[in-house]
Amino acid sequence: MLIATAPAALAKKPAPKPKPNAELVIARLHVIGPSFVFQNERDPNIHLGDTTLNIGTREAGPSLTKVYLEHDGKRRLLAKREVPRLDPGKRDSDTDLIVPVMDFPLGSYTLEFCADANYRYQHRPYPDQCFKHSTGDFSVIAKAWTGSISGEYDSILGNSETWLAPDTQLVYSGSEGGGIYSYAFVGTVTWIDAGTDEDGCTWSGSGSQSYGPQNPPIGSMSVDYKHEEYTAAFSAARPFYQAAISCPNGGSSTAASPQAIGFFASRQGGPEPLPFGSTTLPGSPNHGLLGSTFNWNLKPAAP
Repeated sequence: MLIATAPAALAKKPAPKPKPNAELVIARLHVIGPSFVFQNERDPNIHLGDTTLNIGTREAGPSLTKVYLEHDGKRRLLAKREVPRLDPGKRDSDTDLIVPVMDFPLGSYTLEFCADANYRYQHRPYPDQCFKHSTGDFSVIAKAWTGSISGEYDSILGNSETWLAPDTQLVYSGSEGGGIYSYAFVGTVTWIDAGTDEDGCTWSGSGSQSYGPQNPPIGSMSVDYKHEEYTAAFSAARPFYQAAISCPNGGSSTAASPQAIGFFASRQGGPEPLPFGSTTLPGSPNHGLLGSTFNWNLKPAAP
């Protein structure tokens, strides 16, 4: 009987034991407050906290946990905290210190909590290092959109009507949920009637209407930062002044005005795109129905 024996050099060596290593992960997080901040806001009314855990096999020295706003693969620092030395299996819980000013682009983000954010114990990220919270459901929004609006209505008779609101504010008024926020119109709109109609009659007249929380116009504005779009339409409730009409034959009359009570409207038939990071409210000019043209120059305003 022959018995084969493997040479000593070919004998299987025992697998080396893994080197002890510290590995920090986010075990728990806390997000208290609204799911948004105002752009350029100071000291926002949100509270962030986390529990950082060492799941490794050796002690982890002092480290940093950071909270990021993440959008399309790019991170922006929102908060951070120092984590003390942690033995294997130990954890530390505390509040994350939020950066002083919310100078982030407008849009929707994901909150991302990352342990060992400076990779002190790893040369590259490891799978459990970061924890994402509410994917795409945290927003940086405008406190208000401010600037001016104007418009023109060309009557089928030939006369025209223009309007202007030089100090317009579209002010945040509430959350509709799902990354959608409402804005209210504040400002004074002045209409002017002018021109000559097809019968040679001259139109003249003007009127102003001020709007605010106690006297809102008809309509609304909703901004969906998550899906990057908005809809807006505002109008007077009804005509409120009389335009004078003087004709060549000496006749005269009046007409209830404004004829075009709508003074602001985004795209007809659907939402207007609002790309991430917009620095102006896009869509102007908008050519509406019945010969109306709407113009605006509105920018996000700091709180």
